[in-house]
Amino acid sequence: MTNIYKLTFVLRNKEKALLPAYTGHIIRGAVLAKIREEDKELSEELHKSNKIRPYRLSPLLPYKSSKFHRTRRGEIKLPKNFPVIFQMGILHQRLAQAIIKIMLEQQNNGFSLIKHDFSIEKIEIETKTAIDLLKNGDLPANKFKIIFHTPTYFNISKQPFPLRFPDPRYLFMNLASIWNAFNTKAQINKEEFYNWLENNLSVSGFELKTRTAYISKGAPKIGCQGWVHYRLSKDETYNNWVPALALFGETSNVGGGRTAGFGCIEFEPR
Repeated sequence: MTNIYKLTFVLRNKEKALLPAYTGHIIRGAVLAKIREEDKELSEELHKSNKIRPYRLSPLLPYKSSKFHRTRRGEIKLPKNFPVIFQMGILHQRLAQAIIKIMLEQQNNGFSLIKHDFSIEKIEIETKTAIDLLKNGDLPANKFKIIFHTPTYFNISKQPFPLRFPDPRYLFMNLASIWNAFNTKAQINKEEFYNWLENNLSVSGFELKTRTAYISKGAPKIGCQGWVHYRLSKDETYNNWVPALALFGETSNVGGGRTAGFGCIEFEPR
């Protein structure tokens, strides 16, 4: 991971549209379909099982607007020509270059979401390096806030049910695993880091609600949304890693269902 990329797609619907309450899985299907049209080998690489996926997506979001108009059942009602966005984070430089090339070439063709056609108005590209994140992680404050914008949950080994609270140990160990998978130069000793987290990072306040997302005919995905305040101890062994990983999480997402828009977070130092 020499660079990580955040792509923001600005779309407009050509006609009135009615979309499901949660759209992360629909965005994933549309993006992967575009990639498959141009590069089947790349599409298969993104689908590899038993591996941490090198990308993440967000659900559809309002562009320069506070919220969507929704039906009583929560469905999204879009008037004609309403601007919306979704974001894609890519953690592998070669894949990022290939995906960006495909998306730019496909820009004139637009997207189809649940039989509704959307034009691509523009694609914004941001890039950061691991060094940038580690430099930004050198913060003087020992307190910070993480906002969980979409349902967030953690699949725990040998546990029958997901964890639906952002316990700092599981939150940052998950981010450390994603980081290590795509960064060979600056690795985190996960056993040592876990032991440090247990004693040096705590929750000082939170406001969370349980949210349910229906993405198929199977069981719904349930996770937490809201914010959590965290506090660091004075032991500085990993103090710069914690904010660096939180910033990294803004591009990678965290927890289960990252590629379908779950676990979208925002980091705020306090």
